[in-house]
Amino acid sequence: MFLRRTKALQAAEKFMRRGQLAAAIARYERMVARNPRDLSAANSLGDLYVRAGRTAEGAAVFSVIADQYCADGFLPRAIGMLKKIIRLDPGSTEALVKLVELHERLGRTAEALEWQRRFANSNEHNAEPQRALEVYDRIAEPNSPVASAQIASTEILEVSPALDRHELSEDEFVIKQIFRAEVLAIRGGFDEAVAILREILSFAPDNVPARSKLKDVYLRAGFAELAANE
Repeated sequence: MFLRRTKALQAAEKFMRRGQLAAAIARYERMVARNPRDLSAANSLGDLYVRAGRTAEGAAVFSVIADQYCADGFLPRAIGMLKKIIRLDPGSTEALVKLVELHERLGRTAEALEWQRRFANSNEHNAEPQRALEVYDRIAEPNSPVASAQIASTEILEVSPALDRHELSEDEFVIKQIFRAEVLAIRGGFDEAVAILREILSFAPDNVPARSKLKDVYLRAGFAELAANE
């Protein structure tokens, strides 16, 4: 196995020196297919995909490597892979969410906050309501170190200005307004948060994320009876 791998690496490197990316990629693909646990070869394959302009395939390889590092307990290495994905796709929802989670697991609160902020900014431009809500809900978890740090900081999450519903698609308006409501609730502005959520429900009464967030805000404000009615 070792000799085969060495020969394959030498052949791939020869192709790379000649600028024959397709041939080098083919060699690395065979190596990874034979041994998916060869993360070094997989990483080289991902880099070659990127050099060849096949960035989506490169990012997919880096994601697989990150997952394997997580499974093996090598969280800093997983973070390194995820950052490579972000360099290729700064708005990658999956990579941003994993970066928040891994930094939390490592106790790196400041870094987790920064990645959460980047996730929030990304979702200001890319409406993915359900996925965004899953992450925004983490802000409110009482035992989360990230939540505590966010509440203590007045600059990590800023309340965006009022939005004009007619200038945005309904999904964009809803996700941005729910995020505004969540930030306000964190800061104790429950009345304002409720008003925002009620506005959403006035034109979209069946919007589940907004109603769920309204119930959550009522509970956090200590109004269990009102929450029960939602």
